[in-house]
Amino acid sequence: MKQSVIYANIIDATGRDVIENGMVVIEEKRLVYVGEAEKNYPLAEDAAVYDYKNDYVMPGLIEAHSHLAGYGSGNTLDWVVRPVVEKVCQAVHDLEALLNAGFTSVRDMAGLGCRLRTAMNQGLIRGPRIMSANAAISQTCGHSDVWSDFPAEMVQEWEPSHAIADGAEQCRWQTRNQFRQGADFIKIMTTGGIMDTASDPGLSHYTYEEIAVIVEEAKRMGTYVATHAESNAGVYHAVKAGVTSIEHGYMTTDETIELMLEKDCIQIPTLSAMTSLMANVDTMQPHVQAKIRQVVPRAYESVARAHEAGVKMAVGADYLSSPTTGLYGKNGNELYELVKVGFTPMEAIMSCTRNGALLMKMSDEIGTLEAGKLADLIVVNQNPLKNIQCLSDAESVIFVMKEGNVEKEK
Repeated sequence: MKQSVIYANIIDATGRDVIENGMVVIEEKRLVYVGEAEKNYPLAEDAAVYDYKNDYVMPGLIEAHSHLAGYGSGNTLDWVVRPVVEKVCQAVHDLEALLNAGFTSVRDMAGLGCRLRTAMNQGLIRGPRIMSANAAISQTCGHSDVWSDFPAEMVQEWEPSHAIADGAEQCRWQTRNQFRQGADFIKIMTTGGIMDTASDPGLSHYTYEEIAVIVEEAKRMGTYVATHAESNAGVYHAVKAGVTSIEHGYMTTDETIELMLEKDCIQIPTLSAMTSLMANVDTMQPHVQAKIRQVVPRAYESVARAHEAGVKMAVGADYLSSPTTGLYGKNGNELYELVKVGFTPMEAIMSCTRNGALLMKMSDEIGTLEAGKLADLIVVNQNPLKNIQCLSDAESVIFVMKEGNVEKEK
């Protein structure tokens, strides 16, 4: 039996304090011991020993809002016209960057994730485990209608990470169509968004009936619905209809926050994407500039209020593989953004591990360092509770293990 032991200070993400002078023992792909170092622990003679006594071991990070679509640009026209081969190459590069930065799981919110996962399972590429929505669904002239100057049919063919459905029956069919293509959950758009050419992020999209049909179909398949939602009304109607996770949620009122708490919704704020967009706003397309200036100033205040009220949050950077919209490998910036709006470093870490595991539907397997769980873990050469920004730097992540296999070692 393959056995490994890691000596390090332990941040187990259960809410406990750091375990100093700790020891983590792995057999095959599972954790069998997590706690203080024991001199008499029955280690095998050929056990692999990793001595990181001055460093910190913690669960593998979980990227809960990513696009494995190979966009490579903040211009949605590029998303449509970029050849699919280039998109695949970009996505493979992004997966490598995520893994090297300590992310052992990723939730693909619209992209090539289903096909990339197949390639990964065949040993052709490496990266975090993938949970994918396949294509994100919106109404016509919604956030998935990314380039309205082109015929809708052409956009859907050339940019297949987005899909259109109008009316309850089309929504039912399109939901089933995503499952046919391998989707693990469903992503919809209940407001407009920033990056497309047609929609307004301040408006509410889809009727209650349309959202409820999608939720019903997802439940039939044993899974859930996530929604892109920026306006308050778009969040409120989605939560009322049974959506599980709110992606963004930048204009919520106290009433909507109370409903999210009642329904136990999880919010993924994606503030680092907002920070990146605002920093580069003058380089963006004119229609995008206006929307950035409309949304971003409200985002931080809204997320801070939701956190203070107790809304459960997970970590997702929402990067689009470009200097202006965020480069993969820097996804840990999102933890720093959460700390800036009031999270403690431990709360940010737990959002990026334990809460992310809920969205991956793998709470019994990943998200914390506990005996019996999969050996998804990383070692960081600084204490992230004192310097959360170290998780933004892949160079600070000196060891990565995914299901007991060493993916990175320094």
